[in-house]
Amino acid sequence: MQKIVVFDFDKTLTYNDTLLGFYLHCNPNIITKSIKFLVYLPFMILFKTSLIKNDTLKKIGIRIFLYKLTKTNLIKYSKSYAKTIIFNSVFKYFSERVNTKSNKVYIISASFESYLSELFKKYDVKVVGSSFIFDSNNKINGLHNNLYGFAKKKYLNRVEHLKEIHEFFTDSYSDIYLAKIAKKIIVVKKDKLIKCNSLQDFKLLFRK
Repeated sequence: MQKIVVFDFDKTLTYNDTLLGFYLHCNPNIITKSIKFLVYLPFMILFKTSLIKNDTLKKIGIRIFLYKLTKTNLIKYSKSYAKTIIFNSVFKYFSERVNTKSNKVYIISASFESYLSELFKKYDVKVVGSSFIFDSNNKINGLHNNLYGFAKKKYLNRVEHLKEIHEFFTDSYSDIYLAKIAKKIIVVKKDKLIKCNSLQDFKLLFRK
């Protein structure tokens, strides 16, 4: 039986969040990009201070940066943006596990699957991320699925029919729902890996 190994993406396999970078990448005009960023900035602050939810922020981000972007252009920008993303040193642990037949490896992220799937094309890994609603003209019209927090566990339970994770890598407390079903929890702090011996260890680590 294969072991289930799950990786978060942003700041788990990278040094920085990639979502804002993707929004900006899809708006190459520097003036338009700058104006949209200034409009978006207050909502980022509201999210950081827990005044709005991640779903709300994601919907606002799509509305500001990606609304009515064609599927063709989405694919184009996703391919070019994927080439700019730099992995951190934790990526070697991903490489070790994905290249072993005894493991079934998942990347589960709140970032958009459109560019994540491009990034991991050459690896035998299941990639799951947030997705869009498209209108009848194949233009982005909203948020279809936001793989954030509890939605990750819901996906594993309902779609992949998994109730347990053997090894879980994350940088975020929002992934506590997956931590609860993981035998091994490894928290990523930049290039440092911190093994949690229990769920209580995981909780305490984020309270420091």
